[in-house]
Amino acid sequence: MKEIIGLVPAAGLANRISPLPCSKEVFPLGWGRPVPGKEFRPTVAGSFLLKKLVNAGVRKAFFIIRKGKWDIPEYLVTGR
Repeated sequence: MKEIIGLVPAAGLANRISPLPCSKEVFPLGWGRPVPGKEFRPTVAGSFLLKKLVNAGVRKAFFIIRKGKWDIPEYLVTGR
């Protein structure tokens, strides 16, 4: 079976929805429990996309970012 790789374009400026305090990919859109039984945490926009990619069979995904959008990899690594 061939490996499916996801590419997430996240290098835009979000001019139409600015000003935002963070990149739109890490903007909280709802609440959820990442682990059943644990406390609710904000669910960011990028999480919804990653869940859909996993459901489609993607096991590796790359976010294409521009200089200045370091909050995306920071959130993906730490969850904050």
